[in-house]
Amino acid sequence: MTTMRWFGQRDEDGQPDVYIYDSLPNELRGKVRFAVMDSLERVQGLNHRADTYDLVASMISRALGRNAGFDKPGIYMFLEDASEPDLLRGLEALLECLSRLALRLDSGDVWAELSDLCKDINKLFGHFHIGYRIEALNAPREDEPLLQVIKISSEYTHREMVKPALGILQQEGFQTASAQFSDALLEYADGKFSDAITDANSAFESVLKRVLNRPEGSPSELIREAGEQGFFPKYLGDSVVHFDKVLQALPTIRHKEGDAHGKLEESEDSSRFAKYAVHLCAANIIFVMDEYNRRTRGG
Repeated sequence: MTTMRWFGQRDEDGQPDVYIYDSLPNELRGKVRFAVMDSLERVQGLNHRADTYDLVASMISRALGRNAGFDKPGIYMFLEDASEPDLLRGLEALLECLSRLALRLDSGDVWAELSDLCKDINKLFGHFHIGYRIEALNAPREDEPLLQVIKISSEYTHREMVKPALGILQQEGFQTASAQFSDALLEYADGKFSDAITDANSAFESVLKRVLNRPEGSPSELIREAGEQGFFPKYLGDSVVHFDKVLQALPTIRHKEGDAHGKLEESEDSSRFAKYAVHLCAANIIFVMDEYNRRTRGG
């Protein structure tokens, strides 16, 4: 049987981030525990072939690499007392067990229960600004579970754009932009998508004002002046015009979807706009700040 690579055994980025990754709040633990135990109780009612708790305990033991010897009360205590790495690895194993059970039973009800549990846990993680999400892989490797506890910083766009943007804004003079961008990330994690779009836009505007040394200016004016001052490479030629339109997409999203002109409905679909705004903001900040730092270094 293939050895599974559980949470903590896959490649991860250990750089600091805006989210919480350890010392999970007791309130969060309690709410996750109740969500899991309630879900297991309902799944047990659908599974007449075996004891669901035994199956879960076996999978958790395999993930931890030791014989946990859990029974139903033992699983409850594990969710309450386990260290953060063990808890997340155990959650991942529990979800893998339920996904295998759903396949074995060919039960849409078990799949629905599993889906609801993942949504509940992700909602709790977001509310408490925890830097993990449960994601379903479209094509997992043979040695990786279908449902994985993913560190947000391990997502490519977050690792390559959001975290570098957070770092680059730690420079003197960019405190306002840094605070606005951090707020956007926390608001996105908490499902406040309209606020996230507005603050992402504000962070980009603050960066432009700082590098241009302008206290005021509309987004289009700031972007146009940044182009005139050479913050975009001259060798791009006519394509600068098109690049300018890409940069203006962020304030356009704010105008259409952000809370500056009415609240965006906080739905699963609306999260796409917020995610796009946050990632576009990060990419724009890095692009402009790279040129700004080159100039300040005399490059």
